[in-house]
Parts: sequence; C-alpha cells; structure tokens
Amino acid sequence: MTTKQFDSADWDLILCQVSGLPPVGWLKRYRTPDQLEHWDATRYHFQLLHAELESFFRGLDRPVYPLAEIDFYFQKAADRYIALYSLLHTDWRAIRDTAAAVGMPLPANCGEALVKILEQDCRAFLGEAEAYSEFRPRKIYNLLQDCRKVEALKKKPNPTAKDLNKIQSVEAQSRILSQHLREGAAIRGFCLAVCLASRNPSVKEKLKIYQRQMAELEQNVLQHFHPSQRVHGHTWNKGFRKSS
Repeated sequence: MTTKQFDSADWDLILCQVSGLPPVGWLKRYRTPDQLEHWDATRYHFQLLHAELESFFRGLDRPVYPLAEIDFYFQKAADRYIALYSLLHTDWRAIRDTAAAVGMPLPANCGEALVKILEQDCRAFLGEAEAYSEFRPRKIYNLLQDCRKVEALKKKPNPTAKDLNKIQSVEAQSRILSQHLREGAAIRGFCLAVCLASRNPSVKEKLKIYQRQMAELEQNVLQHFHPSQRVHGHTWNKGFRKSS
C-alpha cells in the first residue's frame, strides 16, 4: 500500500492520536508503582508504533531498534494497522451503509474508525493492571496453536462430534481472552464482517493483505511465547504485579 491511498486528513488524525496514547486523562486510574511502570511501558509501546507509522506516512527512514525482535514486531504491528486502514478505506461505503441499516454506531469515517480501534487496543494494554488478571504465555501459545488447528477443522467436509466440540471450546476461550477489547473489537469485527461478505475484487485483495499481515504478526507472537523462550507470566491483583 502507498501513502497515496490515504486521505491526508486521516494521516494527521491518526498520527496525532497515536502520539497521545495513552491519554494523560487516563493516568488518574493508576496509583501503584507497578501500575505507573505499566503505564510508562504502554506509553513507550505506542511511541514506537507512532514512529513506525510516521515513517510510512511521511516517507522517512524506518526507526532503528536495539533488538532485532523488537524491530520486527513493531514493523509488523504498524503494517497490520496500515493494512486494516487500507481495507476499511476501500470498503467504507458498504461498511457505513450496513452500519446504518442495522443501527450499529460507527465513527464518521475510516480514519476515525482506525483511531477508535487504536484507542481500544491501548485501553486493552492498560486494562490488565486495573483488576485481577493473569498473563500466562504458555496458555496464549497453546490457544494460538489451537486456533490454527480449529481453522483446519472448519474446512473439513464432515467434522466429527469431537471436532465440533473442539471448535466450540477453542472459540469460547478466544472470546474470554479478547473480551477486554469490547468496543474496539466490536468496531473491528463489524467492519471485517462486512468486508468478508464483499464480492468486490479490490476489497478481497485488501482483505488478503490484512490477513497475511495478521498471520505474520501471529507467527511472531508464537515464536516469542514458545516454551523454549521461557517467557515469564505474571498476575495483577489490586494494582500490584507479581511474577509467576
């Protein structure tokens, strides 16, 4: 995708909003040293994402990171949002008309929709520090592996009862894992559902690009959380983080 496919007003809006994530107004919810450290880490994450997006929008050299895995992750994270915007931009009229027909609240344009998704993704990063939550790398790794297997099971012409139970179980676990995304997931999910139903060749092509970017990012996560990497988990409770 080239920058010519972006509306210039969207460039400015997206970059401006990402540069301010998370908003300072959210900081009052975080009081403990662990929460404030988590806030700083989230802020740093979105600063790096902003640098990646700005290098694309402005035609600048890509940022250089001290570690190759960080470099790859943020490049792929930025590519995912760029591909998503391109998809929304291509099919926005159908998305807007479908939303109006079913009474789905939606931002005014695709740039604002992407900003809302970014804000909700940021909220999800921070949200784990607000209440009791557990981060288990092995559990995430196993679930991602199971999701891949489920996609293959769905393509079977005659799935067995065991296959159907597996699909139902894994999809339920996925919903639990992603429930904290709520509004952002709803907007993204609705837009993707409309795009999936489209017969427009351009939309289909943009959808393939987005799905490829998601698959590459997922592969990066799988490699990072592989048991051999010995990534430690943690638990949040009453604003304090305990390693596990």
